[in-house]
Amino acid sequence: FYAGVTRLRIAEPGESWQAPREMLARLGPLALLTHLQLARRAGANEDNDMTFVADVARILHARPTLKVLAVSVFPSYLRTLPDASAMDDDDAEGHECRQSHIWGLLEELAKLDRRLMVVRGSHGAWQREWEGVEVVANASGPEDFWAGL
Repeated sequence: FYAGVTRLRIAEPGESWQAPREMLARLGPLALLTHLQLARRAGANEDNDMTFVADVARILHARPTLKVLAVSVFPSYLRTLPDASAMDDDDAEGHECRQSHIWGLLEELAKLDRRLMVVRGSHGAWQREWEGVEVVANASGPEDFWAGL
């Protein structure tokens, strides 16, 4: 069923941890995949962050025809910023994502492979997109990385 897929988006992080390569392996070969978006939660298990980034690196290496691999980093369930009360919710969540362990690791990897994009995830954005509202994810905020790449 998935063999002809060219663009695949994991819209939001799941409730339980699963490595990206495990997720993709369950779908089959995905030989035509050109665009991939994965999701990861900020402030999650740092050992799993390392595994996640290693998997992203392996996916990039194993798929030279992949044009874009975007990783959406979502705010954690619990806000842990000491100064969060001084910011509005969007600023606090954006700050949390950009300062997270996973974001830093992914940014370093992105310096080695320009196909990797690290973006801030927004809960429910995929649903708004399907409903026709023009909200999508990019490096500085919302953008449609699917088009024209």
